[in-house]
Amino acid sequence: MIRNGYVRRLQAQAERSRLTERWQGYPQPVRQSLQTLLRDHGLVAAQLATEALVEYAASGEAARERQDAGLPLEGEGMVQGFGDLKGRYQYFPLQTDTQSLLPLGRFLVVDTDFEMVHLMQRAGLLFIESSRSTDVELAIILPLLHAWPVPVSYETLYESLCMASWQGTFREFERGLPLLQNVCAQKLHCFGMEIEVGASSLQLVPFT
Repeated sequence: MIRNGYVRRLQAQAERSRLTERWQGYPQPVRQSLQTLLRDHGLVAAQLATEALVEYAASGEAARERQDAGLPLEGEGMVQGFGDLKGRYQYFPLQTDTQSLLPLGRFLVVDTDFEMVHLMQRAGLLFIESSRSTDVELAIILPLLHAWPVPVSYETLYESLCMASWQGTFREFERGLPLLQNVCAQKLHCFGMEIEVGASSLQLVPFT
């Protein structure tokens, strides 16, 4: 029991360190407010506030407020002053020499800390579109992104789900896959992608 409590304290300390490191690229007033929130209200409150900031910065509301205030508008969805992306991100250009899943100059970033998928533009690191996904949905989406343009077998997707704490059997996975696939496809449509269903595999294709 004591050991478990010690491990949890170590995990909380590591998460606090990771979170404060992520804040280094934020403007000073924002960073101070988050540090005060962490000190006074704890780790979960600070994590939720950081997640809300990322969602707000990726929305058009931030750009509209800057415009209403008469401030220069560099582009809708621009993350003003947030610096380079920090945290556990996975980057997907989704382009080869002969084909592309995204428009030129755009790429996909998956934030595995806060389970967010962002479509971004290289010039100025603009957030074009963002969507939240669950860990189960990411267990389907991430293998498809890593494998593109190659299909992903159902066995590989099942193994990915098991690593995401999936408790079902492979037969249950096969029965539930159409629903999972439809949910994930809906999330990917806003990024211009579709999930093509094969006899024994799934593959990302352009959404038309």
